Amino acid sequence: MRQFFLEDKGQVGQEVLLSLEDSHHLIHVLRAQAQEEIQLVSGGQVFEAVYLREEGGRARVRLVQEKASHQTKRRVILIQAMVKGQKFETILQHGTEVGIDGFYPIQLARSVSDIRAKYPKKRDRFEKILRGAAEQSNALEIPFLGDYLTLKDIGGLLGPEDLLLIPYEEEKPGQDLANLLGGVQGDIYYLIGPEGGFSPEEIAYLKKIGGRTLSLGPRILRSETAALVAGFMLKNHLEGSRREDISD
Repeated sequence: MRQFFLEDKGQVGQEVLLSLEDSHHLIHVLRAQAQEEIQLVSGGQVFEAVYLREEGGRARVRLVQEKASHQTKRRVILIQAMVKGQKFETILQHGTEVGIDGFYPIQLARSVSDIRAKYPKKRDRFEKILRGAAEQSNALEIPFLGDYLTLKDIGGLLGPEDLLLIPYEEEKPGQDLANLLGGVQGDIYYLIGPEGGFSPEEIAYLKKIGGRTLSLGPRILRSETAALVAGFMLKNHLEGSRREDISD
């Protein structure tokens, strides 16, 4: 069932018009027929809805009933060293699909690409990618895209209950993810380095502010691969823990 997002809070029985972009996709790309079922998300609430008709190029839909949501309150947030070409867009798209809740680009010592001057202009495109990926993957919220960071900004992001993880090729394999995350009540931030890796000075600083290094295994992964592998592992662990809590 295809999913779309509502900007305003919805309620059962309400009829709403989708945005022009979503309407075009529903009507002309998916070729929806009257009474076809879709899913709408509004403020974390999930609704079953039906497409009614086209009105002035926009799709009118009715919210039929609310669906249960099992979303975990703890977020997984990626701080990604800027990578070359369109790799950052790939990370945004596929990272959203695996469940990452937010993204921050960061400039590190060995970053090959530097788009800080262009970032404000590129941000609209990046946010459209996030929205499209969230709709395609039935995410309950569109991930946020934060400001461009430097290393010194990271400490200011972390709350007292949050955890910062750093996948690091120099770390020995074997850490138990459950032990790393055990007792953490806040959000989980994880920092992925650039193609050239972290400098020793960066790792020393990250450990100083409370970051914990971990291994993703014996193989050396590309930056964009590591971002997705780590994000999937972390989100899967949190959602698995949530399912166990619900079943208990």
